[in-house]
Amino acid sequence: MFGWFDYAWPWIGAGFAAILLLLLFGTDLLRAETGHSRWRDTRWLSFLAVATYMVHNVEEYGISATGALHAFPDSLCTTLGQPPYPSCTLPTAFYLLVNLPLVWIAAPLAALFAGRRLVGFTLWGVIAINAIVHIVPAIVTREYDPGLLTATVLFVPLSVWVLWTMTGHTGPFRRIAILPLLLSGALMHGVLAGSALLFLNGAISAPLLLALQPIGIALGYLLVFLWQGRAAAPARPRPPLGS
Repeated sequence: MFGWFDYAWPWIGAGFAAILLLLLFGTDLLRAETGHSRWRDTRWLSFLAVATYMVHNVEEYGISATGALHAFPDSLCTTLGQPPYPSCTLPTAFYLLVNLPLVWIAAPLAALFAGRRLVGFTLWGVIAINAIVHIVPAIVTREYDPGLLTATVLFVPLSVWVLWTMTGHTGPFRRIAILPLLLSGALMHGVLAGSALLFLNGAISAPLLLALQPIGIALGYLLVFLWQGRAAAPARPRPPLGS
């Protein structure tokens, strides 16, 4: 069953998110440049994605909008035709390996090297796809699922802002850069859902299920990295916009 860390990690992430938000809005430490708005700063927006997803994790694995604790695992099991825990057969470590390698490791490292590198925005592609994954089923079933609130009020407006303003004539990347970001997000979600279904149908083992989660994350980042050369827009000066 779930151990203490399974219940604690979203709250630890909330602490990290609070620190990140203080640094993002209270200092210039996480900015690539200071001559234009932080809302158009590549590194700042990359770190904002990390903080945003950590807040989302609190709704999924901390406390949901309905007040349920650690609600997402049971919700996912029910969606996949499984009973809630402790009867659900998905390994409890599955949720850690879906989230921590992405949000605690890969995304912050990519943000550090964001600059004019598209790979720093990979998490925004995941966020955009995750918003669809939460919102569309909720519309169809007319039921709340853990993560829906933050997906609606945070993921949708922020991902639309970032993907649109950071590409095309307003940003450092060509408009085509939206494609690999969304494909990367879809790939990671596809590995998550596909491997879970394969495991539940007896096609793969639990160790392989767990190993596929960081592998899917690595492949998603690799996809964006390989698109970097085709995504970068010609360098052009941008007028100061304040902060």
